[in-house]
Amino acid sequence: MTDRKASADNRRDDDDAPVPPAIEQQINENLQRLYRPTLEEDLPDRLKQLLARLEDRETVQDEDGSK
Repeated sequence: MTDRKASADNRRDDDDAPVPPAIEQQINENLQRLYRPTLEEDLPDRLKQLLARLEDRETVQDEDGSK
């Protein structure tokens, strides 16, 4: 086995290793900081309308007992 192959195999084994809690917390905080502005954006009106129609359709189906 070449050194490069052995090194690649070792990295693959390390990918399954548990992430230390401090590192996981830092990753979570960084992801939240990165995506917070996107999550706070208002949905476009067209998407809101489509979601409302879908919700209405599901409500009618629940009342009818059909799925």
